[in-house]
Amino acid sequence: QAYLQGAAALNAIDVRASLGETTPKPLIASFARPVLLAHGERSPPVIPAIVEALARLLPHVRCTPIAGATHGMLDSHPAAVAASIAEFAAA
Repeated sequence: QAYLQGAAALNAIDVRASLGETTPKPLIASFARPVLLAHGERSPPVIPAIVEALARLLPHVRCTPIAGATHGMLDSHPAAVAASIAEFAAA
């Protein structure tokens, strides 16, 4: 919690910058490598909506909700995230 509060100002700058980026849908759809899209199951509704939109475009994708996690899952649930990545990489 303290980390997230301390990082909030920089995160806001990152979000603002990322909203200005655009990637054409055909370019996303042409990405031929396997992709893991992980998101916290308690993330704000926009996060799973983004995951679903990307999943419809990417040809080789696995979507993995991290149980009990929010968008800060790397800090709050690192073992679950690492396990999801390890399972994905082993497949």
